[in-house]
Amino acid sequence: MPPEDRDAFFHVWRVVGHVLGVDDRLNPASFDDGAELFGTILRRRQKSSQAGIALTKGVLDFIRDVLPGPAFAGAGPTLIRHLIGDQASDLVKVPSADFTKAALQAGSVLNFG
Repeated sequence: MPPEDRDAFFHVWRVVGHVLGVDDRLNPASFDDGAELFGTILRRRQKSSQAGIALTKGVLDFIRDVLPGPAFAGAGPTLIRHLIGDQASDLVKVPSADFTKAALQAGSVLNFG
């Protein structure tokens, strides 16, 4: 996303936060401030929990049940690891990515190349 579009999108959510009553001192003024705050919150608060592990297992079971055949069994873990990263995936016990990682990466190159 071009920086000016990113900043405009961020501003819309800053306004939404204001309308919802978020204290202006806690509502980041810029995208970079928001990214820094997001990183700080993750470092301080992101941790493993039994509830998170159980919820993730349910999501993975659902993905496995709706995809056709055992050849796609690794697609769920691969997709989750791609979207949230290995560190967060490890916290909720997402299995390692398998060969489907190569397909996801190839698809990304083809779609966004």
